[in-house]
Amino acid sequence: MGDTSVAVSSDFCTNSKFTCGAWDIKARIVPNDLSADPSMGWSQVVCSMDVQRVWWKVFEAEMVPIAFMISVGWLVTWYPRLPKFSMAKSVSLMIALFTMLQCRDKTTNKLPVNRMTTCWLEGFEDTCLFLVSVMLAVNVFTEIVWHKWVMPELAERMSSCLKPAFPSLCLICFCVCYHYVGRVEYQAINKMQVVNRVWIMLFFACFFWYFRKESITFDIKNQSDIKEQRAERQNKSPNVC
Repeated sequence: MGDTSVAVSSDFCTNSKFTCGAWDIKARIVPNDLSADPSMGWSQVVCSMDVQRVWWKVFEAEMVPIAFMISVGWLVTWYPRLPKFSMAKSVSLMIALFTMLQCRDKTTNKLPVNRMTTCWLEGFEDTCLFLVSVMLAVNVFTEIVWHKWVMPELAERMSSCLKPAFPSLCLICFCVCYHYVGRVEYQAINKMQVVNRVWIMLFFACFFWYFRKESITFDIKNQSDIKEQRAERQNKSPNVC
């Protein structure tokens, strides 16, 4: 037990997300209050071990599924804006949203129960959950423009705008998350979440405001075209005595 020169077996951390580093084993005697003899006590063994997280295992198990779900949310913008594809777009986004919730619950269950702070991975998953949610809301808004407002041309413009805009938003949020990698303070993680939420909500607000304004302009233009067509018909129609 006192020989600390023996190397830790490599099988100790097999199939684990951690690698073993320096370690030490010490024996100590805790005084026994029930015995009058001060030399009598409880014997204990204290094992100290330094471990390092294997980043690629965490990336493979936790972040790759999240990246796939973000990609699914982006691929929805490439679906044709036709009634027969409405169900496919909705189901794809709902599956991505439920998968994100499952990944977040799995991460929460692996963390200590009595912890009082939020870790970086939880903040990252929170950001990805908001990204998928905003894509779901934008998709619903696009379907309303197509089917309820009957503006297919404007809906196609919205889809074309989302193809480069959504990856740009993801890149900004991921850069913010990368800036806070390794931070364990609650204030830092909370700030990361707040900054990303502000970016996402600002994106949705600007997207909704711009295309709502475009819909009004498009509607006014259609009304003027209808009036011009009616005037042309009246001018071409023969005069009846």
